[in-house]
Amino acid sequence: MKRTLWIAAALIVVVLGIRPAARAENLSALNPIYLPSISQPGAPVQTTEQRQVADQVLALVNSERAAAGCAALAMNDKLIAAAQGQSRDMAEQNFFSHTNPDPTRATLSQRIDVVGYTWSAIGENIAAGQNTPAAVMASWMNSAGHKDNILNCSYVDIGVGYYVGGSYRFYWTQDFGRP
Repeated sequence: MKRTLWIAAALIVVVLGIRPAARAENLSALNPIYLPSISQPGAPVQTTEQRQVADQVLALVNSERAAAGCAALAMNDKLIAAAQGQSRDMAEQNFFSHTNPDPTRATLSQRIDVVGYTWSAIGENIAAGQNTPAAVMASWMNSAGHKDNILNCSYVDIGVGYYVGGSYRFYWTQDFGRP
């Protein structure tokens, strides 16, 4: 009888000792990191119009790259999710910067990591105010740093974000990557 009581008491201690860890695990599952504007890859992150505009930007990018002797970039769904999220955030949160005010995805690497793109090199171009793919590409190609990203032959993937809204009306993001 004493042994049974001892075993029961030990089990209660073990169960109580495990419970807080299990409870913490369940709480983290119920309260994931808040990422309102970044959808997980596979989910539609762009409207048909946004994707058409992004494809036009990709064609212009690849034309510039071909003229410089670089291989064409491939549109990557994970980079699209990161770029579209950045463009949307800039419009909705009224900022224009590579540094997002949301601390969970403040930096480019955080935005790329959260969508699951495994990378060895990444880069980003942003723009605001240009109302067509041709206008934004002209702006980027007339800026040394932006042009360097577009013509960086080591990049193989791209995601293009385009969002209409906010004080500049048109927001653009290019996220470049190499796995």
